[in-house]
Amino acid sequence: MKLQQAAYTLIELLTVLSITAILIGMAPPAFQSLVNKHKQDARTEHFYTSIQYARLLAIEEGHIISLCTSIDGIVCNKAASNYLIVFHDENNNKKVDNDELKQKVNIQALDSLISIKVSAGRHYIRFRPDGTAIDFGRIKICPLSQNNNYADELVLNYGGRLRQGQDADNDGIVEGKNGKNIQC
Repeated sequence: MKLQQAAYTLIELLTVLSITAILIGMAPPAFQSLVNKHKQDARTEHFYTSIQYARLLAIEEGHIISLCTSIDGIVCNKAASNYLIVFHDENNNKKVDNDELKQKVNIQALDSLISIKVSAGRHYIRFRPDGTAIDFGRIKICPLSQNNNYADELVLNYGGRLRQGQDADNDGIVEGKNGKNIQC
């Protein structure tokens, strides 16, 4: 009785190794895209929560609460992207005085840039004690890389309610109020 050994040829082994190498080479870009998408979702959720916190404070404390971007964490600044501050601006001077600060978020630590564009061209948001927004409009959230694919937008209405921007054409980029893709 003759024993037969089963084996693979060198060509078969090289073919399997080539296919495996190709498949392994495709995984990192897809994984990086997934990681970036999750970072986008986390950034948006963080800012959504901060804005909702400002609204809740206005209702609970019974006075106007402001939210804005700031360079130093004290004074509101339109071009700032270092901090997002929530505070009770008792004298309406757009800066934190004494014990007015309620929350300070380091935007850059979140790998983010944020742009607030609300009613009358203002760069800050204020909530009344009944929870309605004095300043309503759009908040654009971008990664530091300024890649539009990972940008997002929050829309604040007069009633103080927030909603996330929509990607109506399913191209992976959120559209602004004009129906065009938002730009970082």
